[in-house]
Amino acid sequence: MPEPLKPLNKIILKYSSLILFFFLLCGIAYRLLFLGQIGPTEFVALVIGAIFSCLVINFIDDIQEFSIGGNIFKLKEINNKSEKLLNDLQVEYFKMRIAMAFAPTNFWDGGGSSVYSSRIDFYNVIKDIKKEGLLNHPELREKIESQLTKSLQHQFEDILRIGDVLDVNPFTGVLDPLTIRYFISEEIIKKSIRKQDQKYQDEIVAKKSIFERIEIYENLFKAQKWLEE
Repeated sequence: MPEPLKPLNKIILKYSSLILFFFLLCGIAYRLLFLGQIGPTEFVALVIGAIFSCLVINFIDDIQEFSIGGNIFKLKEINNKSEKLLNDLQVEYFKMRIAMAFAPTNFWDGGGSSVYSSRIDFYNVIKDIKKEGLLNHPELREKIESQLTKSLQHQFEDILRIGDVLDVNPFTGVLDPLTIRYFISEEIIKKSIRKQDQKYQDEIVAKKSIFERIEIYENLFKAQKWLEE
């Protein structure tokens, strides 16, 4: 029988396998990106997923239970070192999600739908961070606060543009989302119709688009209140 592998050889074999597994997952993600089946944001998400998969496999003997983004993973026994590492990983995970929400590939101009998508993604990250009880983590809070102030202000300016179709803008100085919703009138909706724009081509879709913009502001406003609690 062959003699057992020495500890060093076992370590080399273990980490070589993890590296090969990581590059395999990244290769699959790149192939999907190359074929146009996923976008740059999804590609980054898959790479992050590959990193976490390898880390979980590496520490599988030490971990009992951990949660990332609201998903709970139960394994074996946990120790303090692994617990700290997983907490750090969770923080890094949320930092990357914040960065991904505002990646250059996510938007193209000041009023584009991809800008709205970025703000929606940002709110969803904050919501998940709150769910994990990490809103007061210094690094995450700093990143959230710096970006949230700008996003909330820009979205409020977007709301003001909705009211600009009237001679007197009803939203000037109004910050409360419920009050803004109250001021949306049939006149505003009708005057927002733009036949050449798919999202405002008739009264039904114009109303839907307007309230979607208000919902984004409402959610960011809610996130701001979370930070003030």
